[in-house]
Amino acid sequence: MRFRRERWHAKLLDTLRHQSPQWRAQTAAAVREAARRDELVIYSDPKTTHPVAIHALPWVLTRAQAIYLQVLGNRIRRVLNRLLRTYLDDPALQEVLPFSEEERTWFARLAPKGIPEPMTVFERFDTNLVADEPEWVHSLRILEFNAVGIGCLHFMPVANALIAEYVLPTLQAAWSELPLRPTTDPRLLLRQTLEAHAKAIGRSTCVVAFVERRETSPGGADEMLHVSRFLQSQGLQTVCLDPRELEVQDGEMVYRDLTIDLIYRDFSLHEILSIEKHGGHVEAITHAFLHNQVVSGLTGEFDHKSLCELLSNPAFDRYFTPSQRRTNRACIPWTRLIRERKTSDPNGHEVELPTLIREHRE
Repeated sequence: MRFRRERWHAKLLDTLRHQSPQWRAQTAAAVREAARRDELVIYSDPKTTHPVAIHALPWVLTRAQAIYLQVLGNRIRRVLNRLLRTYLDDPALQEVLPFSEEERTWFARLAPKGIPEPMTVFERFDTNLVADEPEWVHSLRILEFNAVGIGCLHFMPVANALIAEYVLPTLQAAWSELPLRPTTDPRLLLRQTLEAHAKAIGRSTCVVAFVERRETSPGGADEMLHVSRFLQSQGLQTVCLDPRELEVQDGEMVYRDLTIDLIYRDFSLHEILSIEKHGGHVEAITHAFLHNQVVSGLTGEFDHKSLCELLSNPAFDRYFTPSQRRTNRACIPWTRLIRERKTSDPNGHEVELPTLIREHRE
């Protein structure tokens, strides 16, 4: 696929460099203050916040690039959802995507008849995208899958809004032929995803619980709370809570007097096992998974880095069509889960993996 590219990144950077020192200082101060105002902050302790540093220079994507990335992500996710449904019956998948024995037992408990459909995963792929490179589509690689409680759902759109307010007018004045606007707000994409999943599983309403271990918030960010509040402001009924605060009453998930239709989760099975081991009740979480009321669903649990081996190792080619293999080869880097074994190297030759790593450490 061809894309017309110009060096917009360099041109926009040059525009910012030509602004006066006074403009740069005033803009940086205004953005910093707005970041505090809009809770674009991290916590060094429960009472101390620090504004997140925001770079003034935006990355520019063309519409064609955005569409390409979306199509690529959707295609890979459809394949993974289909493939990972057979995990409990496939030793090869279990080997490349290992769970602890406790996790595997819990997984079997949550999917006694197989992973249910529809399986919805809301995720972010981390890539090495350099958007203004002419050959970006050939160098693009997916480096990591983030499918459970993905980060920056609050930070990214708020940062975009601040740059649009304080920086974009200056850039737009210098480059009027380049219509710039923020990318789609991922919080609104999440809302669409949640509402579509609620409808698909037959819920007549869409009341969403944003669920995470709330005691882990200090020392980082509190994005789940802010995303929940934002979607409340958009008319979606939401709450933000700890897994232990949910209950099951008359076959429904309940928080206080509120019936919950869906969970958007920022917790892994490992965390739920830890809560259960320490005496916390997680019956509502079990109920939610059994009734397919969780986003991301069970296939999102496999956002291991070794997922890249599943997609890049010819030993697993039997799982994919020729077209899917070409996609995998084009955008997934050579990846191996490290253990004593033989495997194919990047050139397709069989080698001892530990020896290959030692000899090609860099």
